[in-house]
Amino acid sequence: MTQTNATDDDIQYVEAFSSRKRVTVAQAAELTGLSEYTLRMMIHQKRLPYFRTNIGRGKFLICPGDLEAAVARESLNNILPKDNNVTQYGTLRVISEKLGR
Repeated sequence: MTQTNATDDDIQYVEAFSSRKRVTVAQAAELTGLSEYTLRMMIHQKRLPYFRTNIGRGKFLICPGDLEAAVARESLNNILPKDNNVTQYGTLRVISEKLGR
């Protein structure tokens, strides 16, 4: 068995990582005004970084900085122009007839 020695950079990284405050999904919902369901969907869709307290069914824990960045990214996605290269295959006949087209 080989033993590896941690460098000062490794130790500083672990200390910074362990000192970061994390919030639960309920607390994140309170902070952002989003629903818990929306935040959980963002987690499952890998749009929001998280930590799990236990393997499997543990609590989701979110860093406030990651939460703020994810909400800002989602906000920008809502206001940026969408891709105009969408192929349109036609319109429904029933709607076209009702509109007089």
